[in-house]
Amino acid sequence: MPATSNFIDVHPRGTTPFEVGVRDLRNWVGYLYRACLRGMKHTTATKYGMMDGRFGYYNLDVLNTLKASECAFVVGHENCHLNLNHAERFRRYREVGAQIFWKGKVWCAANVMSDLIINAWLRDLNNEARQAMIDAGLEPFDDVGWHALDDLIRPLSEFAASVS
Repeated sequence: MPATSNFIDVHPRGTTPFEVGVRDLRNWVGYLYRACLRGMKHTTATKYGMMDGRFGYYNLDVLNTLKASECAFVVGHENCHLNLNHAERFRRYREVGAQIFWKGKVWCAANVMSDLIINAWLRDLNNEARQAMIDAGLEPFDDVGWHALDDLIRPLSEFAASVS
């Protein structure tokens, strides 16, 4: 009997929000898709997604209830962490205990700050993808959407208010 794998099988013509989101990410923001080629793994240990420095882990049960653009946002976000080698680069901050307390929870300060930068970059990439669609004569749509993911997005204004 073959061993079961927690790798996610993304069908090239799949119709689930996750499959469509990954395909749109590949088509319009190819750089962020590269890490998907290593493989993506399914987990229920996180609400949306996380990474360990080698693979992205995604909760398909939750992601498939979202829009494709929101799935692309989560995959693109985690892939940014992978592409930029954040697991290794942030190790020293975790070792010295650089943390931030926000909304009743303790977070790794380096991860929070990188999330702010990644999220802003994803918004810019989404706008560039929309313009590329217009240039190609297509009806533009959000490739990397974040609108319903308020619990994932950390607005900078909230951090500024909590520090002052």
